[in-house]
Amino acid sequence: MLLPNNREEKSKGKLYVVATPIGNLGDITLRAIEVLKTVSLIICEDTRTTRKLLNHYGIRRRVCSYYSPRETVQAIKYLDMLNEGRDIAVISESGTPCISDPGLEIVKGAYERGITVIPVPGPSAFVTALSASGISAREVFFSGFIPRKKEERKKYLAKHLGKDYTFVFYDSKYRIKDTIGYIKDISPDVNICIGRELTKKFEECIRGTAGEIETKVSGNDNIKGEFVVICAGK
Repeated sequence: MLLPNNREEKSKGKLYVVATPIGNLGDITLRAIEVLKTVSLIICEDTRTTRKLLNHYGIRRRVCSYYSPRETVQAIKYLDMLNEGRDIAVISESGTPCISDPGLEIVKGAYERGITVIPVPGPSAFVTALSASGISAREVFFSGFIPRKKEERKKYLAKHLGKDYTFVFYDSKYRIKDTIGYIKDISPDVNICIGRELTKKFEECIRGTAGEIETKVSGNDNIKGEFVVICAGK
C-alpha cells in the first residue's frame, strides 16, 4: 500500500531586478534598501562598488559577482539557487540592470523556469540625462554603447542622425572627442546635450550644436567619466 506524500513542494525563490544609484548614494529608493536587506543573496557586476553601497546603508548580505563575460554560465548557478527557494537580487555597478548592463540572461532564465521576476525601479543614466536635456523625449531611440571601431561608428551615427526620433547613446572618455567630431561632420547643426558624471560632484550637462559641443570638448585635455549623448531629431 502506498503512503500519501505529505511533503509540500518547496516554493521557488523570487528574482528582484534592483536599480541602484548612478552616482549619488542618496538616490537609492526605500524599497530597494528593504529588498537588499531581506534577500538571501545579492549578485552584482562589481562587488567593490556594491560593498560601498551596502556598507553605507548598513546592509549585511552575501554578495557574489555576476558580470558580462561569464553571465551565461553564472546565470545557471544562480537560477538553481532560485529553484531551491532562495530570493536573489541582481544589481549592476550603477543604474538599472539589463539596460546596457548584465542581467538579461538570468531574467530570461527565470521566466523559462517559472520563477517570479520583480522589478524594483530607480535610476537610469540615459533617462536621467534625457530629463535634463531640453530635447524632446516623445520618440526616443536608445542605443546603449555604439560601435567602437572608427568606420563602424561613423556608419552607425549616419544611420541615426537627422531622423524623426531623438537618438541617445553612451560613450567613453576615450572616444567622446572623436564621436562629436564625426557627428559634426555628418550633421553640424544638430542639437546635442551631453551628460557627464551625472549625480556626482563634477556633474555636467553641455548643450549646443555639434560644432559648439566640439569646441567645448576639444579644449578639455583631462575629460573624465562616462557620457550620455543625446542628439535631437530633425
